[in-house]
Amino acid sequence: MNDTNLIRTFARYIAEEVAALITPRKHAHSLLSPREAAEYLRVSPAQLHRLKSEGRIKAVQDRPKARVQYDVADLDRYIEALKN
Repeated sequence: MNDTNLIRTFARYIAEEVAALITPRKHAHSLLSPREAAEYLRVSPAQLHRLKSEGRIKAVQDRPKARVQYDVADLDRYIEALKN
């Protein structure tokens, strides 16, 4: 591979990485695990738990002792509320 091709390949890679960062986050599933929700919000799992305990973020739990999940729409509303 010559220098020109190497530079083009590198530039293409960088462009794809930047596009992935600036593209609105979409998730294939509307419900996320606590770990996924924390990653989605870019906070620690402990911070996510605090937000839930304070009532700032809603969690989905269909019955007592069932696993807790977070709806992406609720997480997006929380993000929007931070902008105001």
